[in-house]
Amino acid sequence: MLIAQVVRSAGHGGIETHVYELICACIDAGHRVALISLADAKVDKRFRDLGIEVLTLNDTMGMSGKSLMNVFALSRALKALKPDVVHSHGTRPVFAGPIAAHLAGIKNVVTTIHNSYRLMSIRDDGSSDRKLLLAGKVIYLSGAALSRSVITDADWLAEEVKGLAKGIPFLGKRLSRKLSTIHIGIDSGLYGRSPDEGFREKYGIGKRTVVIGAVSRLDEPKKGIGVLLRSARILKDRGVDFKLLIVGDGDSKKKLVRLADELGLNDKVVFFGFWKDLPDILGKFDVFVLPSLSEGFPIVNLEAMASSLPVVSTDVGGVSEAVRDGYNGKLVPPGDPAPLAEALFELASGPERAREMGVRGRKMVESSFRKKELLDRIIALYGPDRGNR
Repeated sequence: MLIAQVVRSAGHGGIETHVYELICACIDAGHRVALISLADAKVDKRFRDLGIEVLTLNDTMGMSGKSLMNVFALSRALKALKPDVVHSHGTRPVFAGPIAAHLAGIKNVVTTIHNSYRLMSIRDDGSSDRKLLLAGKVIYLSGAALSRSVITDADWLAEEVKGLAKGIPFLGKRLSRKLSTIHIGIDSGLYGRSPDEGFREKYGIGKRTVVIGAVSRLDEPKKGIGVLLRSARILKDRGVDFKLLIVGDGDSKKKLVRLADELGLNDKVVFFGFWKDLPDILGKFDVFVLPSLSEGFPIVNLEAMASSLPVVSTDVGGVSEAVRDGYNGKLVPPGDPAPLAEALFELASGPERAREMGVRGRKMVESSFRKKELLDRIIALYGPDRGNR
């Protein structure tokens, strides 16, 4: 079959990594694949290196007037490609993909919902925009209604989608029949401790200094890095010997660097920007932290667990489906620096317990989140008998 994978952009991020691995699995299974990026943004080299057809449309990275018109551009692209399956990933593709596919006469449509519809409504101050909240509901319902199969990568997301259809005649039952929860998986063999090779010396990290690491797009307030910095100030005041390494880039970087300076954390925080070899940098951390205000089922937590790291994460979205409080990490409420600092303090001051949590996390990934098995389940939904021709 020819499978068209539709994403907002073919750059870096958890969804993009998942789509890349899904494309590889499709190719290994003997299918042909085309990748369509709604946004006119730089395409990651890893997608180009696959030798597949990659199309970029004219949408912007942020929502704009072009986002609605992009549906027609996508429909024209699909008419030209004539794929057997259209698979959309992420909020904007959930809306554009199914509509464009039906306009192009393609009925075998699969949609993966990776995040809550509430995510797009979060303002800079952390509150919700009511109009965007309503728009999120409409986007998810229309995408789900026009899809033959709907995948959520966390159980809580499946329940949220079902809840959207309550009170709508016939849609609730139909939607339940379409829904499948398939967690994202990873190849645990790629992760583990990495050699120091002068890393600690280069960044002024002492032998006994606890390395706390975060890997995130710098997009405030959604990713909660500002909250993490305030937690770091609390740790510093308590005399903890630590270094906070923040890996990732984004529009909020300048603001966050400024905040770190205002908090007097220049000796405690290093902003790394984008780091290509994620397993390598994860292998240099002692504790991993994810302070997001909203998540779906974050793959980065699995990557940290596969690296035998204890995970301190906000208890949002499907996080608790992988991180179990007190077992392989610590769960804290979002948006509050104090409990986040307390959890980090507990692991920083109890290295043996932290190591035990890391070992348990690694075992959980190996037993429950094996990438190949989970990707094969997705490909099975495409079905050899579901093509349009």
